[in-house]
Amino acid sequence: YRVVSTTKAQEHEGIQKASVEVTLTSAHGIAPLEGDLLGCSHRVLVICFRGSNTVQDWLQCAACGEDRAHFRRFGLGIHSGMWTYALNDFLETGEAFFDLLKSFPDKHSLGMVLFTGHSMGGALASIFQLLGLLMLECPDELPCHVEHARALGPCSRKLLETAQAITFGAPMTFVPLQISAQIELHLHAHLVSFVNNNDPIPRLPGEIAFVEDFISNAGDLQVKLGSLTWKLGDVVQDVATQVPATKRYKHLGAIVLIRSDGHALRSVGDACASLLQEKRPPTQGGGLWNWWSANAYDAGLDHLMERYLAALPWKAQTKNHECLVQDATEAVDLSDKGLGNGGLLTIAYAVQGNLNLRCLILAGNRGGMLAHRLLLAPCQRTEISSEWTFP
Repeated sequence: YRVVSTTKAQEHEGIQKASVEVTLTSAHGIAPLEGDLLGCSHRVLVICFRGSNTVQDWLQCAACGEDRAHFRRFGLGIHSGMWTYALNDFLETGEAFFDLLKSFPDKHSLGMVLFTGHSMGGALASIFQLLGLLMLECPDELPCHVEHARALGPCSRKLLETAQAITFGAPMTFVPLQISAQIELHLHAHLVSFVNNNDPIPRLPGEIAFVEDFISNAGDLQVKLGSLTWKLGDVVQDVATQVPATKRYKHLGAIVLIRSDGHALRSVGDACASLLQEKRPPTQGGGLWNWWSANAYDAGLDHLMERYLAALPWKAQTKNHECLVQDATEAVDLSDKGLGNGGLLTIAYAVQGNLNLRCLILAGNRGGMLAHRLLLAPCQRTEISSEWTFP
């Protein structure tokens, strides 16, 4: 798929800018590469937040005090450091956000709003998902842009009702005080947090014991994230001084934990705690650093976005299928595996490198004609059963 056209938010002068860079991008049309680019049927508004990149970012992350005012309607406290950044971002880009929502015509009512981000950016994405709910239920309680929220039309309101947040390596952001069952169910359905194996950041601040156990033998272990190099021990020590306040923090949406073997475990509610407390085998064990740090070094690397992208369940599944094709002596059956164009492209490269393969069965997958052409290019010697199932 490709984005046909985009609109980026204008920068607003005279408003305090947060150190978090926010990208507002509205995909005015998404269409298959081989299809009619003007025949678009879906529209997506993506709000993406970057993660920590400066010392100030980490100081804000370590400010674990609770703000109990702004989401009291939902029975939630919120991480005060994260809320400061979220508020600044909303002040700066909120007007552009509302303009983009209003630009969705009725024929695009099946469109989608998606908040996403990595690390601190994931925490901000989860805050904005709830902020969208506040726009619907009680716009007068918004910290700013109240008049824009009141003026939302039916289509814009529908987009906010169905808005999703998908986060990667995000720390815990909310403290349940007197959370209602309705809000809890809403978060279970609209907030998904991916956790890569032993990544310590999603365990903070509520599961500080997990991280303390990991770094007890790590010495002065340092991990580089972007332009920032930080010591695991220093970060954990700063947070640990605020126990027991930190133990009140929870992941309130669905958690998807990706193990080192590629399997994914999903949980919601109280079961998330036990899922995050278990110390698991390293993603890439071995080496001097892992030996010296008792695998804390590898746990720190689990937080990198590159590892998240490589470990996502559909990526791991495609990699396993690719290995099957590479190792096949004559035939392999990959029917009904949910492979789309991207997965089938990797299979095409695997076929190209396997001179022994004679038959490849791909019936029931979700590839289009583009995938069929890509696959046929290296497969002149191979019989392919490719009855595609279109999405």
